[in-house]
Amino acid sequence: MMTRAQTKSPMEEKLNSMETRTLKLKEDTYSCLYHIQSDLNNLFIRKYHCEMELKGPRLLAPFSGSEGSELVYEKKLSEGLRVSVWKGDMTRQNVDAVVNAANEDLQHIGGLALALVKAGGAVIQDESRRHIEKYKKVKSGSIAVTSAGNLPCKMIIHAVGPEWSPGINAKCEQELKEVIRNVLMQVKNESNVRSVAIPAVSSGIFRFPLQRCTEIIASTTKKFCDTETYHKLAEIRFVNIDTITVDAMKAACEGVFGISDQIDRIQSSAQDSSQRLSAYKNPSYSHNATDPAHQNPATTYSAAGYSYPAQMVHSSPSYSGVTSSYGSSDSAYQVPTTSNQKEYFSGSKPTFTIYGMNLYLTKGYIEEQKTAVIVNSLGANRNLNEGNISKAILRKAGNSLSQEVLDKSKYVSPTDIMIPTRGYYLPCDFVYHVILQRSGSDQKKILKDGINACLNTALRYNTSSISFPALGTGMLCFPKPVVAKVMTDEVLSFAKENPCNMDIFFVIHPNDTDTYSEFKKAFQAQQQHSASAPQEWKAPHGLNAAAEEMSLTLSGPRYEDVEDAMFWMQYIIKASGSVLIQNNHIYLFGKKEQRTLCSPQFSQVEISEDLRDGKVSLEITGSQKDVIKAVIQVELMLLDAQEEHAESMQEELFESAVQWMYDVHKYPARENWMIETAYVSHNNHKLDISTISHSIDFKAFKVKAPNKEFKLYRECLLPTKLDYSQSNSKFHWRGEQLSELRLVEKKLEKKLDLFSYCERQLKKSKLEIVKVEQIYNHVLLAVFNSKKNSIGDKEMQLYQRVPGQFRNLICNVGFHRYYTGAKDPIQGPGISFYKELERALQAVQENSEKLVYIFLAEVVLGKTKEAKNSPFIPLDGADIFNSYNSLVDSKHSPQSFVIFDSYQAYPKYLFTCKRNGTPI
Repeated sequence: MMTRAQTKSPMEEKLNSMETRTLKLKEDTYSCLYHIQSDLNNLFIRKYHCEMELKGPRLLAPFSGSEGSELVYEKKLSEGLRVSVWKGDMTRQNVDAVVNAANEDLQHIGGLALALVKAGGAVIQDESRRHIEKYKKVKSGSIAVTSAGNLPCKMIIHAVGPEWSPGINAKCEQELKEVIRNVLMQVKNESNVRSVAIPAVSSGIFRFPLQRCTEIIASTTKKFCDTETYHKLAEIRFVNIDTITVDAMKAACEGVFGISDQIDRIQSSAQDSSQRLSAYKNPSYSHNATDPAHQNPATTYSAAGYSYPAQMVHSSPSYSGVTSSYGSSDSAYQVPTTSNQKEYFSGSKPTFTIYGMNLYLTKGYIEEQKTAVIVNSLGANRNLNEGNISKAILRKAGNSLSQEVLDKSKYVSPTDIMIPTRGYYLPCDFVYHVILQRSGSDQKKILKDGINACLNTALRYNTSSISFPALGTGMLCFPKPVVAKVMTDEVLSFAKENPCNMDIFFVIHPNDTDTYSEFKKAFQAQQQHSASAPQEWKAPHGLNAAAEEMSLTLSGPRYEDVEDAMFWMQYIIKASGSVLIQNNHIYLFGKKEQRTLCSPQFSQVEISEDLRDGKVSLEITGSQKDVIKAVIQVELMLLDAQEEHAESMQEELFESAVQWMYDVHKYPARENWMIETAYVSHNNHKLDISTISHSIDFKAFKVKAPNKEFKLYRECLLPTKLDYSQSNSKFHWRGEQLSELRLVEKKLEKKLDLFSYCERQLKKSKLEIVKVEQIYNHVLLAVFNSKKNSIGDKEMQLYQRVPGQFRNLICNVGFHRYYTGAKDPIQGPGISFYKELERALQAVQENSEKLVYIFLAEVVLGKTKEAKNSPFIPLDGADIFNSYNSLVDSKHSPQSFVIFDSYQAYPKYLFTCKRNGTPI
């Protein structure tokens, strides 16, 4: 089969270019999507392989400020520290850090923990899960820190308090003291945290006696205030929602700190999102930040009623998202300061805070950073195996990262400077790959363009934190003083142009003392300049400018992905209070998912499940805003189940083809797949298994482990002639992508009777072909041919229509019952195919997709039996080991065929079709 011709038609050019679609949004829809855009973009990337951009005003978090909270106690201590007691919702507190009363597994499935996740988004639970995977359970008395998602605070401190038991009173009390002290010490050591909200930890389902609990919290706080230095800490706030706990906390504070000061009970709160939308349309609106928790002794430049601090602080922020290492040589150093700035010398690195953006200089390993984004540098060939930074990132992320870079590189123009990808096994969510080596550009311009591309993308998606290495100082040999100055200047210039809350880290390798020294000099120079010359403040774009329309833009390399994504988004937005989700992966939902669907997170909607005709669906009903939020969370749950299942199928596919061994030991399924992928790609492989690192040398066929060496064996389970590794054709697998799709030329389609037949049949159903692709999957084809040899060569070319989101999975691992949308009663638990294209189209219910996807498959039938809706594979006689291979609807003129072994079918062609009259 020939591949795409060099001369491309307009249609082919369109299919190869970067596609974009834009949808105008109403105010209420924009506001709803704005506050869940992180989850929504994650969904588009994972399900449709495209990215989302919301255009419109910047809004506050859904529950900004301390709206609805009641102040019941306040005491001013020395150095201006305020201790207060509030009755209110913890998700609405206008503080820098919020404390969550967590369990040791950081499973936020009820109470305050669930409320925080519901308001802040899935990122909180995701980061908690990653923390547990890396550090295991959080023991009682300890804490863990995550970002805050959409909450108005900067971080969440997850405090694991003791579970009360009368027999171990003293132990429980000691652990409660420890966890409160750990919270306060964390807050003290965070340079950008000046206020914290703490609940009555352990007083709920952990059954700690309420009066004693509040007394311990108050007394531990008092001891902290008496013994610790807390220059920057402005407020310690005790917040609970129920009156009884609030009264107990107030009484405890009165007993420890004394009677409340005389206070005005006039509460202030930040403007809500609807007011901000009004401001966006009417620039005359202004908002004055008066909350004492956000006042700063540093110089403040303001315009249009908004205040942004421009402070320079010298401290040692133990930022929760960064793993750093310091030596004794990194002692504190002094720089000039103005009279209205405070100096804090904690013995390490300088920090900038300007216009809400925090800039840190830290030593550490870039691949270990837990920020939302990690930045990587690439050369012109986009090869992740070149350069120490790229190799370190690839080693930790896994080969899937390389595959995504490879896929997106096909659509990168010569002027593009950055490729964004997912983080995979890295502790970050995304990686921004900056292309530094470009012809015709000087080094400074390349660096400036790359940094601005990363920061603009991070700003667009409200990214909370991003880590940069010293770009270009490795293989590209950019001068270190130039890199340090350009990177520092560009970040601070960006901050002045785009005031926002973002933590930016320059992460220097612990052994690279020269580069670290140059960055320190660049920081010092900027601090001296900023201290003597105030910067001009510019308002955020849009607030004082003419209003632009609110919209959602989707972009991706494949036309069909963007079309399906936009069609789905329109369906969700236009649905009048009810959305139907049809996805067979619902069958994989277990107790965990069922508990989640029944949890308060979905309390604002009604979810009903429907099981009939071998299909399963969920219907979600409620208000539009609540339905949209619930649908996105359910879709993300389905993607989790789908990806886990697909990974197991891929491992199973490889186990059907090959088994790798060292000495007499078999490698487990996942490692078996990873080794085979490296072997056929001709790459030596380093493998971590059971905490032991194996270095595999394919040339010598040896495995090297610490202090040991083993013989390596590859046992091909296929006939010798089907061993794909001996193929003369050069093919490479990268990451999870096993298959390659090649476009079939139009002129070749017309020569084949097969395609002419398909075109005629599709016209009857008012469909027309957009493109035809041939699938190349060496492993799946080898296993299919092996199956054909074992059960007989009786085969047919049959059709199956599938939902678009599963087409790539089928190309990779073959057909599966979960990937079909068939409603044919003959199917039962098997996989259905059809002789006639029209029957294949009728067998699937319509779904929320604009395009139609049909596979033409080679199916080996073996021994067939006429049967309908059989719940099991029929036996051929009394021998339980002798069964039929497939079912048919008619013995004499079969039209429907059902197989029970997915390796009896191989996807040969994929037809992408559109409905007549719809544009492309």
